[in-house]
Amino acid sequence: MNSLARRHAVLSRSALFLMLGTLGGCLGPVIILWGYPFPQDSPSQTFITQPEFLTFLFLTSVYTSISTLLAFPLWRSLRFLKGYMKGHQVEVMVILTAMLFLFFAPTLLGRLIAFPFLDPQPFDLEHLRVKIIALILVGTIAIAPAAIGTLILPNVARRDIQASRLLLPDRADDLVAIQKYLRYRQLMQQYLYSSGAIVGLITLIAGALRNVRLAVGLTETQFPQSVIITFGLYWSAILALFYTIGQLALLECGQHLRDDIYPLNSLTSLMNKTEQRRGLNEILHLNASVEQNIRNAIAILAPLLTGLIANLLSIESP
Repeated sequence: MNSLARRHAVLSRSALFLMLGTLGGCLGPVIILWGYPFPQDSPSQTFITQPEFLTFLFLTSVYTSISTLLAFPLWRSLRFLKGYMKGHQVEVMVILTAMLFLFFAPTLLGRLIAFPFLDPQPFDLEHLRVKIIALILVGTIAIAPAAIGTLILPNVARRDIQASRLLLPDRADDLVAIQKYLRYRQLMQQYLYSSGAIVGLITLIAGALRNVRLAVGLTETQFPQSVIITFGLYWSAILALFYTIGQLALLECGQHLRDDIYPLNSLTSLMNKTEQRRGLNEILHLNASVEQNIRNAIAILAPLLTGLIANLLSIESP
C-alpha cells in the first residue's frame, strides 16, 4: 500500500508539473499577442507575420513555461527561510528592491543614454514595451525567492546548525548539522541554476526580438549585435555578484562547522585530525571539484553564452 501511495503521489506531482508547464507555456504567447486579431494593414499584423516572429514567440513560450515550473519549487523553498524572514523583513525588502532595480536597470539606463532600439517605432507590435515589461515581471516573480534565498540562506544555515548542535547530545548533533548544511548547500545550487536558466532565456528572447525588429524596419546601426552581448554580460555579472556573496558566506559557515567537529587545539590534534578534516571537507564540498566549478560557471555565464549563441547562429533577419 505504501508503495502504491508513493507511486500515486509521484504521478500526481508529475501531472501537476505538466499542467503548470502547459499553462505557463501559454502565458508568453498570450502576453505577446494581447489585442489579437489586429487589423490587416496595421504594423502589429506586419510584425506578427514575419518568419522571425515565430522564433520569438516560441522562445517566450519556453521562457514562461520554465519560469512557471521553477517558480513552484523556488517559492516552496522559502519555508526553510520563513523563520528568519519574519524577523528580518527590512533586509528582505531591501533585497527585493535591489533585485527589481537590477532587473529593470538595462531599460532605465538605456533610456538615459538614448539607445534608439528602446524607442517605440511606428512598425512595432502594439504595446510592445508594456508586453516586454510583463515578460520580465514573470521571470522576476519566479526567481525572487532565489534572490532572497541566496543572500540570507547562509545566515539561516548558521543559526539552524548552531541550534541543532545545542539541542542534541553527544555526536548525534554532528550528523544532523552536516545533513542540514548539505541541504542548504543544495538549495544554494538550485537558486543558481534556476536563475541562470531564466535570465539566460531572457537574453535569448532579446536576441530573437532584435531579429523581428530588424525584419520590420529597424536598422543594424540602431540595434547592433553588441547590445545583446552586453545584455548577456550584464546578467552574468549580476548572477556572479549574488552567487559569490551567498556562496562565500555559506562556505564560511561550513568551515566553522568543520572546525567545531574537528578543532585544531594543538600540534598533536593537527597531526591526528588532518585526514578527518580532509574527509569532512569533501563531504561538505568545501573544496569544490573541477566538475562543480564548471557547472557553476556555465550557470553564471548562461546569459552571456545565450547572447553569443543568438549572434553566432544568426537568429536575425538576413
